[in-house]
Amino acid sequence: MGIQTLVAVRVYKRRGAGVQACSQQVWCKFGWGSWRCLYISLMRLFIGLVFGVTAWAMSPAASAQSAEAQDAYQAGSYEHALGLALEEATSDSLAFAARAVLAGGIGTDPIDMSDERLDEAQKLAERAMALDSGHDEARLQQAIVLSLRARAMGARPAFRARLGRRARALGEAVAEESPDNPYAHGFLAVWHVEVIRRGGRIGALVLGASMDEAREHYAIASELAPSDLALHWQWVRALSALNPSKYASEIEAALIRVENAIPADQLSTVLQARALRFRDASVNLSAGEIRRLAVALL
Repeated sequence: MGIQTLVAVRVYKRRGAGVQACSQQVWCKFGWGSWRCLYISLMRLFIGLVFGVTAWAMSPAASAQSAEAQDAYQAGSYEHALGLALEEATSDSLAFAARAVLAGGIGTDPIDMSDERLDEAQKLAERAMALDSGHDEARLQQAIVLSLRARAMGARPAFRARLGRRARALGEAVAEESPDNPYAHGFLAVWHVEVIRRGGRIGALVLGASMDEAREHYAIASELAPSDLALHWQWVRALSALNPSKYASEIEAALIRVENAIPADQLSTVLQARALRFRDASVNLSAGEIRRLAVALL
């Protein structure tokens, strides 16, 4: 004997050249055994179950930035770009500043994501959101910071801090209000894959994660920004961390897009080189080693 329950699902549908966010409700039938597993998972959720997402949702420099600030960012002079942005102190410039701080850590080898860097980026994103609570880039930078914090923390502290759920809420808000933003969809694509990787079937059920939704978000992001290699690299990394054998064809297709893309700036150049080194290294690694390497990268 089973029970049916009504579940709300967020759906993103293509409408002509754009994307429209809408909601659907579906009936899901659970047997008693499934309900028992779901009950246990919900109890864990209520005490703070979240999944930290390791995603780098790239977003373009705000158009309101000075040419000098944009040029500095594109050249990899992140400290200079940061200083110029702070002189303006608008919502656009503060969100751009948060991005520059994070880029300074992601664009180095080894990657430098210290607590101090995350603190600085989070404060800048919060300042931008204080001026404009609906600022897309500020919300995405905040989501990235929360995800990176969850990555650095132990599982239990991250769960209690609810970092993953807060990051998802920010990403979904941007995707719903600005459905043509490819970076919100790129972020959410990785979020779904990471929940499945860390939470398994029950965790995915509780938090509403699925590979179908992950693929849909990635498809939308790819359609909106086909030449943005950072989007494709993060998809590669997420799938490789989940199951490099099962998703080998999708990983290879995304890696081809990374390789064929023309880097738009210094950070893209670094990420492209990192992705291709990962591809070359993976040839001589076991599936488990590939997963561990992918988890360690950004």
